[in-house]
Amino acid sequence: MSSPGLERPLRKPADFERFAGRLVRIKIREPRDGRRVYVGILESVQGDGVTIIVDGRPVSLPYDEISRARLALE
Repeated sequence: MSSPGLERPLRKPADFERFAGRLVRIKIREPRDGRRVYVGILESVQGDGVTIIVDGRPVSLPYDEISRARLALE
């Protein structure tokens, strides 16, 4: 079995917590402000979702809106 490597998928809250402070790429189910993909630093993990810093601004994304999340290449 091979390791997921640099672009490791993030599925469970524990995955997000483990990689706080890292660059992530998150795709959401429905566009928000005309955007479906967010790339930024994973700032915090709350009970219902995550907050990432995108272009210097915090963006909160609930788990139920996230379709795919993985570590991004830095």
